[in-house]
Amino acid sequence: MKLNKIIIFLFISFISMLMSPLILSHIVTNQVFNQAKAADTLGPELPPFNTVVVYGFAYKDIIPNQFDIYLSVHLQKTTKEEILILQDKRMQSIKEELKKATITPEKLVTESYHLGKWQVWENNKNITKGYELSHRLKLTIDNFESLKKLLAELSAIEDVEINSLSQRITTALQTQMENQLYTEAINNAEAKANNMINALKKKNIGVSYVEELPRQTDPMPKYNGQFMLAKGNNSQLPESTEIQIQQIKLEVRVKLLASYQ
Repeated sequence: MKLNKIIIFLFISFISMLMSPLILSHIVTNQVFNQAKAADTLGPELPPFNTVVVYGFAYKDIIPNQFDIYLSVHLQKTTKEEILILQDKRMQSIKEELKKATITPEKLVTESYHLGKWQVWENNKNITKGYELSHRLKLTIDNFESLKKLLAELSAIEDVEINSLSQRITTALQTQMENQLYTEAINNAEAKANNMINALKKKNIGVSYVEELPRQTDPMPKYNGQFMLAKGNNSQLPESTEIQIQQIKLEVRVKLLASYQ
């Protein structure tokens, strides 16, 4: 009799061990199901007040305030000594013009410099005539008013070529303009929000969120092929040469949420 009880006890224990994971899984499944059902019933968490979503815009066409003049000195002479002496004279002439225009020497930088043999093709072979020098420079100026006169004076220097001109807005000016445009864009959005909330006959209780949107225009420097001006050998570029300024459009776009009750 005692042996039977022991066998029955062991059998029940074995069955319990097998059933425990299934019972636990059922309990957990029910808990998850009940939580999901509760969340479904309650819905997503809502903000404490109703909101309207509006977009504000502001833009401005900005006149560039910085210019890069690309110029080059090209020389051909029989000896290296001759070409280096002449190069020094041409550079002194350029620096004198910068001094007259009250432009510091640091504004003039070398883009490339090459001194090599001057060769020409004659009688089906290369003939060395001497030496050839090519010196490409970039001059940065901040005063548009003096730009035309400076171009004319530089182009009057023998062996100097004005190759191109680029224009841009400086980082300081861009930051200054952007700060103004942020204010205008937000004011624009707030006015729209007020109009919408008034139409709903509700009370505007303030802005709850503002976000800057990606820009559709690029305020980076812009280059104009129209400025590919070349000259040489005393062919002076007239001061009356037309220089068209390409305005740069700077735009700010914002998304704004305003709450009402």
